[in-house]
Amino acid sequence: MKKWKLFAGIVLVFALGGAAGSLGMGWYIKKKTAPLRMEPKARKTFIIEKLARKLDLTDNQIPKIEKILTEVDLKRRKYRAEIRKIRTESISQMKKELTPEQQVKLDELHEKWKLRRKKKRSLK
Repeated sequence: MKKWKLFAGIVLVFALGGAAGSLGMGWYIKKKTAPLRMEPKARKTFIIEKLARKLDLTDNQIPKIEKILTEVDLKRRKYRAEIRKIRTESISQMKKELTPEQQVKLDELHEKWKLRRKKKRSLK
């Protein structure tokens, strides 16, 4: 009977440790990635403030860095739009090679992917 209690205690300690580690890591990741999920303007402000603090930027450097971040954001948006276009074109090309049944299945998969991406974005 005592061996059973010892075994149960050890299992409980490991289970609680695993749960605490998982919760702690989830909290840490959420906290560290929160700025990345912000609205673009708030994200840029956060980055500028952090760079200004860590790099001791002068008042003359801050607007220049802000301009660079704005340009990068525009390039990123353009890149995402191009990726969407490429994805749509590739699905259209794939459909040409598939049977009607396969096309229906591809459409279903594509809808699942869209929903997953939408759900992922809503969690941010």
